Amino acid sequence: MIAGNSTFVVKAIVALSDVALRAGQEVHLVSGEFQAPARLRTAPHSPAHLRAVSTIGIDSGTHPQPIALCELELPSGIADGVMRFAKAQHITLYLGPGREPIVNGLAVAMCAEQVDSPGVPERPIRGVTVWMTGLSGAGKTTIARDLERLLRPYSRVEVLDADIVRTHICKGLGFSREDRTENIARLVLAAEMLAETGAIVLVSAIAPYRDARQQARERLGRFIEVYVNAPLSICEGRDVKGLYRKVRNGEIHHFTGIDDPYEAPLDPEVECHTDRESIGESVAKIRSAIDQERESYLAMIPSREEGVEACGL
Repeated sequence: MIAGNSTFVVKAIVALSDVALRAGQEVHLVSGEFQAPARLRTAPHSPAHLRAVSTIGIDSGTHPQPIALCELELPSGIADGVMRFAKAQHITLYLGPGREPIVNGLAVAMCAEQVDSPGVPERPIRGVTVWMTGLSGAGKTTIARDLERLLRPYSRVEVLDADIVRTHICKGLGFSREDRTENIARLVLAAEMLAETGAIVLVSAIAPYRDARQQARERLGRFIEVYVNAPLSICEGRDVKGLYRKVRNGEIHHFTGIDDPYEAPLDPEVECHTDRESIGESVAKIRSAIDQERESYLAMIPSREEGVEACGL
């Protein structure tokens, strides 16, 4: 099934099914419009750093299922598709085309690494995570999108939007403090895997609790906290998702900033006042912080590894 002189490895966070999976097993991968035959390079397993994350409910009916990691091999003949697929996004694995899904999850491609070509590829320098926190409607997603457009011509950029991730690896979680904390833990896991590929990871998430954001900082290492600051009255006036209206109508409870607390950053690397500065000004602040962090990081490395500047890190 796997043909050609090289294969490509995709690492994924998955929700385990009742089907026993083994290394070498052939599967069929579907992600959006992308489909390909694949082979499990490693059977799904739960390493130590996943054990703190309890369960994940992705298309799993009434029984949430444990999460795990696996590696998939894809044939070299579909390299273009692999590179388009090389983002954090939803995947489904089948035992064969037209079969029932066996696992679902969030895929994180590891640079579409050629694993059986001559030579061993060097591990990329760890990327930086830019974590945008603030109230709903403050402008986090808008800033992330504009920042992505600015950086993408020069760098590998990956975006993790909490609203989107909640529909995949965080489906089934509520809005209690415990569920919010686990939601952040899963975001951190995805960001960590992406950062290991050398990407600039843009995270857009309210992340209302300081202790959870501090744990993210300690776990991720290269970390820039961006406080997207707008008064509650401004955010409610924008109400781009219609959520504040639902809160006021009693349709939503435990909403951050109204009947659930938001603990603003005390000393963020960047603070964007979106009620009185343009999106362009906010993006420029963050870009400057990324450049400064990169210079500081490279200054600690004895010798620059080949390709660092090209990666835009």
